[in-house]
Amino acid sequence: MISKSEMLPELVKACPSFLQKWEDHKQEYHDEVDYLPYIALSCFNAHIIELYKRGETEEFPQVFSVIELLHTEREAYVKEAATIGILEGLQNQLGTDRKGVEDFRGYLLSESSKWWEQLYLFWDGKIKYVGETINR
Repeated sequence: MISKSEMLPELVKACPSFLQKWEDHKQEYHDEVDYLPYIALSCFNAHIIELYKRGETEEFPQVFSVIELLHTEREAYVKEAATIGILEGLQNQLGTDRKGVEDFRGYLLSESSKWWEQLYLFWDGKIKYVGETINR
């Protein structure tokens, strides 16, 4: 089972090009009392978007495999962080880039794809909460 504190190290293993930014992030936030994964996930998302814009997507299959794994873990915090911290963060950073949205959709695996769609349904006002139409 992947814990809250293991999420980012797992993503770094899948995306070694993020390692320096991860080290910089840990240095910047070393005095924080609590671990701040959502801030780190936002930094990770920005890195993924940068890679995408440069056409450097070689690490994406491994990255999205880890994102899928996070969605299938038992720890609720980890699942929520995968959806809100990663997928929603990516959607927000992609903004109105429809091509980007479709390209990213192509990397998603089964469970992650369901949550990606849930986010869009929620923001379009078609469901009351993210996960409403997913059978658990």
